[in-house]
Amino acid sequence: MAQSSTEVGLCAVTNLVEALSREESQKQKKTKMSNEMLVSRTQLNEYLAKIGRCTPLGLTPEEMQDTIGLPDETLKERFRIAVGLPAMGYEIRPDGLTVLTVTSHGHNGPEQQKFLKECGHMVTDYASEILNHGDFTYTEKGAEIQIGILTHERFKSHLDYKDLPWTPGNAWKFVQEVYGIKERPFHDIGVLLRKNLSDDQMESLGLWGITTLSEPIKDSDGDPCATGPDRDGGSELDSWCVLPDRQCDSDYGFSFVLPQ
Repeated sequence: MAQSSTEVGLCAVTNLVEALSREESQKQKKTKMSNEMLVSRTQLNEYLAKIGRCTPLGLTPEEMQDTIGLPDETLKERFRIAVGLPAMGYEIRPDGLTVLTVTSHGHNGPEQQKFLKECGHMVTDYASEILNHGDFTYTEKGAEIQIGILTHERFKSHLDYKDLPWTPGNAWKFVQEVYGIKERPFHDIGVLLRKNLSDDQMESLGLWGITTLSEPIKDSDGDPCATGPDRDGGSELDSWCVLPDRQCDSDYGFSFVLPQ
């Protein structure tokens, strides 16, 4: 017999509670952490009890999340990932461009990495290099941003580009000419996408990864790179070489910021 979405959500959160409890125990053994950084076992049991009371009502995972009222942003994000909720909706415009509207938290690179890891996302070594680089730029706190995701399909649908190779250089030229983009986006756009776009949503778009059309930052190998979400390793922030003429796979996209 198939499980309901609520039962699946309850199972996922039960596993999350157990994992968080184990993690808390390990952290307490290693170092003293502030009460603000630790979610106590008592709190977790309270959340689980609330979820248990919700299940007879047949609530969806989204409704369960609202009912629980998790107070901590990190825990909310971990709950979302565990239950499999989409981060937020996106729209596909008539011309085929995918657009996601997000709000910046104003975090610098190291803060972004800390938040991602606390929420259960993975950060590759090369992506970590970019986040901790001195040239890493980020948007101001509270800024609402419309992120465009250029797919290979959208690129090839344009008569002027259908015969051109799918490369970072051609993608940047495309968004400049077609969407009037004049400036490269801040480097945190890739992180904002990772926070706000789930692996399931990326799969529905036919994408394995999305790299940002920001000003490249050189990694330890000397390659110009940019970060973005990757579902190949499972809810991961990765980094890609974005040499202008590098041929890219058709199931990878490019992100940029639309003018307000």
